[in-house]
Amino acid sequence: MEKCCFFSILFLFISFYVSAQSESPKYSWTFLSTEYGDLEMPGKGKAQTDCVVADFTGDGKDDFLIIEKTESPAIVMYLHKSGKKFEKFIIEKRTVQAGEASAISDIDGDGDLDFAVASDSTNQIWWWENPYPNFEPDKTWKRNSIKKTGAIFHHDMVFGDFDGDKVLDLAFWNQGENSLYVAKKPGNVTKTDDWALTKIFSYNIDGQMFQRTEGSELKNIGVNFHEGICKADIDLDGIDDIVAGGMWFGLKNGKYLQNDIDKSFIAAKIDVGQIISGGRPEVVMTPAEGNGPMVMYSFENGVWNPTILQQNLRQAHSLKVIDFDRDGDIDIVSAEMRTKEITDPKVFILFNNGSAVFERVDLPNPFGTHNTGVGDIDGDGDYDIIGKPFIWDSPRINIWMNDGLR
Repeated sequence: MEKCCFFSILFLFISFYVSAQSESPKYSWTFLSTEYGDLEMPGKGKAQTDCVVADFTGDGKDDFLIIEKTESPAIVMYLHKSGKKFEKFIIEKRTVQAGEASAISDIDGDGDLDFAVASDSTNQIWWWENPYPNFEPDKTWKRNSIKKTGAIFHHDMVFGDFDGDKVLDLAFWNQGENSLYVAKKPGNVTKTDDWALTKIFSYNIDGQMFQRTEGSELKNIGVNFHEGICKADIDLDGIDDIVAGGMWFGLKNGKYLQNDIDKSFIAAKIDVGQIISGGRPEVVMTPAEGNGPMVMYSFENGVWNPTILQQNLRQAHSLKVIDFDRDGDIDIVSAEMRTKEITDPKVFILFNNGSAVFERVDLPNPFGTHNTGVGDIDGDGDYDIIGKPFIWDSPRINIWMNDGLR
């Protein structure tokens, strides 16, 4: 009898563990990949810096861009046609020294979405003008300049209206200058090479506090290196704020003020959402360049309280805070990169049960991704996931098409 009870308990324990670690029990997926010939290769380049998802064509389905920095074409767009079929459009035929910094907005104000990309090896930031409705598969979009001055190297940027004047701004890190900038869109945006720049924050490189990682990021980036950015109305005043490098910045009396969230997480992927109802939105950070926890910060009585959602992630250079299952609660999508050391990277979703308690669901075919995209690319009303490596086994595109609940 005791032996029977022992094995029954053991079975229940193993069943629980497998369920907790199982691959995507909530959804079924159709996995597509350039590896299997499901999509046309984006190009020959071996360093895919970003994946941008938005409805550029206005057909109600999200399209996605793959940006690459070593070969031409530098930027291609994929449009879903039907079933497993996609059409590839060349957006930029030339080689562009693109960094891991891109942003989407209607930059020229004509009602369609444009996008911007910053360089990691020059001092330039560019934007591309959407030719909607005149799309041609091999016609390069018109490229315009935002910045061609200052120091080289940019990692992360975002569009918003950060001063409440109804004119588009671009917030971006210029790590070559150890600074965070806001660029103001000019009146004649297609005939201006340099937007007006305001430096809102600078940091020194002579020291930092102990970081929320296992320290491996210090082998990859310099001391006090800052990255990660998104926009959100943190103080609930109706104006976009900048969330970046473990801080948030809001404009008060004509000056951007620095407010700390967690200075032990200055090089992280960052996103924001109303995960807990009421009050200020929550801030989520993952270790983009090293190994460490995924942390959610909630604001109470003037303090940002950290909650560790995942104990140890490895180079989780992807983060989307979004209502993935469209049940009214904010979920979290993240993924680890594939590297020489990380041979079993995970792509996963944390589903919110409505009270900020999460169930982790791992996706099948877990080829690690970098700057993962999330959008409804087939227009069926649910979210799909677009993955790409940075350098490992690049060029490559993976797509998890969401087939809905099982």
